[in-house]
Amino acid sequence: MKRPLSLIFIILYSAGFILAVAITASFAIDFTDFLYGFLIIISIFSLPPVILFLILFIKNFIRKIRKRALWFGIGTLICIILAVGGFLSTGLIDDQFTRAQKNFERKKYETAIKYYDSIIKDNKDAGQVETSNAQKQKATGFIDEAKKLVKNGDIYLEYGLYGRALDEYLKASDTYPLLEDIKQKIENARQLKEKFGGSAADKDYVLFSEDLKFNYDTMFPQWWGKVKVSDPQIAEFSGFILEEGQFYKSENMLKVSGKLEGLKQMGQFVESGGGLFTFISAYIVNNDGSVKWYKDGYLSGESPYLIEGQVRDFTLVGQLSAYLEQDDWLVIVAYVKRSMIILTDSQAPEGANGDRNAFAVYWAQIKDF
Repeated sequence: MKRPLSLIFIILYSAGFILAVAITASFAIDFTDFLYGFLIIISIFSLPPVILFLILFIKNFIRKIRKRALWFGIGTLICIILAVGGFLSTGLIDDQFTRAQKNFERKKYETAIKYYDSIIKDNKDAGQVETSNAQKQKATGFIDEAKKLVKNGDIYLEYGLYGRALDEYLKASDTYPLLEDIKQKIENARQLKEKFGGSAADKDYVLFSEDLKFNYDTMFPQWWGKVKVSDPQIAEFSGFILEEGQFYKSENMLKVSGKLEGLKQMGQFVESGGGLFTFISAYIVNNDGSVKWYKDGYLSGESPYLIEGQVRDFTLVGQLSAYLEQDDWLVIVAYVKRSMIILTDSQAPEGANGDRNAFAVYWAQIKDF
């Protein structure tokens, strides 16, 4: 049995429409992008039926087959409305660049990046392409920062530092709210914190960024154990004063005073509840390697923590075993003990896994003071 030509046409035309919609959906960035493409498809696919229905309307009207003419007239009108309406409706939808910027402002960074990529690839407006490149880098940076915060939170969670894990997850959510599983992580950390609470010592623990490299240094005394020094150093010594004499009713003493400043990049490399719990060790050695004086201590004041941008005083007083000479060397370091460091990989060659992990080192001859 032969099928009517009109039925075959309708089947093929419908299949073409469905295929076009499916292709648009597969390449659409988001629903708005799909809607824009869908309206264009409706406009395009409505034009041929307008011509066809108009011809059939005129043909049936001339033949005075009024019922058919009426239906073809209605069909023509509907297709005209769809074609014109679809085309005009696209004007109500923002252009790609505006959509990209709105998604960026709403912190939908992955969607924004897709729009920026499309603009960079196809847009001929040099200004929009330049802006898109810059915005794409910013969006990528926010996503990477959020993932880094989540990673820190996961590490804190493993160490049982639930309050700090929750803080990291909340910061990650604020940076990029659409991050995968972030809501579940926040809820889990909140429940654990409520159940087990926190310790006042939680803030003593420090997590160094993987970008801060610690390398072994053999210049220090053996009794210090394994010493690793950060690259770059994130604090700086200055303002030294050396005084020999009687201190604490003891003769032949040496007092070394100075300042330690947390540099700006400290915040870039350090995750801590209250800053770096800082230990200070110093010694004086002659050119033969004989140690004449050494002392361990802390920062002056009530808090042992050093934070970014802060300048703290310190004073070390110890017994001299021999007279100072001008070519003797003073060596002083600020460090964090391994027991206070959260390690993501305890065997990492450039990790902060030394007995003393120095983040500021200074040495100079006595004649330089």
